[in-house]
Amino acid sequence: MSALAFALLGTGMAIGGVVGGVTASRLSRRLGPGTCLAITLAALTVFPILNAFSRHWTMTTVLLGLSSMVGVLWNVITVSFRQAIIPPRLLGRINSAYRFFAWGMMPIGAALGGIIVAVVDTFASRSIALRSTFLVEGVICGGLFVAGRHYLSNERIEASRALPVPVSTG
Repeated sequence: MSALAFALLGTGMAIGGVVGGVTASRLSRRLGPGTCLAITLAALTVFPILNAFSRHWTMTTVLLGLSSMVGVLWNVITVSFRQAIIPPRLLGRINSAYRFFAWGMMPIGAALGGIIVAVVDTFASRSIALRSTFLVEGVICGGLFVAGRHYLSNERIEASRALPVPVSTG
C-alpha cells in the first residue's frame, strides 16, 4: 500500500465517522435506538469478515469507513442513553468506568491481534495472518450480536428511559 493509499484509508474512516455523526440522530428516531444498536453489531460482524477477503485497498477503505460510521452511531445512541437514565451525581463515575473498559480494551485487542498474526504466520502466509485479525473481530462481534440482540430492543430501551431518574438532594 502506498502512502497515498494509506492516507486515503484514514480519510475514508474519517468520512464514515462524520456521516455517522450527522445521521445518527435521524436514524435513531426513524428506526429506534435498539434497532440501530442491533444493526451496528450486525454490521461490525459483517464488515470485518468482508475485509478479511478484500483484495484491494479501496474496498478496505469503504468497509472501514462504514465501520467507522456505525461505530459513531453506536456511540451517539449509547452516550445519549446513559445521559438520559443515569442520575447526574453518578454520570461522571459511570462514564469514567465505561471509558476505562472501552478504551482499556484497545491495547489488549492490539496485543491479541499481534499474537493472532504471530500464531497464524507460523503456518500460513503473512497476508493470511494479517487478514485473520479481521475474521476474529467479526466472530467476536457476531458473538456479541447473538448475546446482546435480545437486550437491544426499542421497547426495552424506551422502558428504561421511562423510569424516573433520581434527583440528587445534596
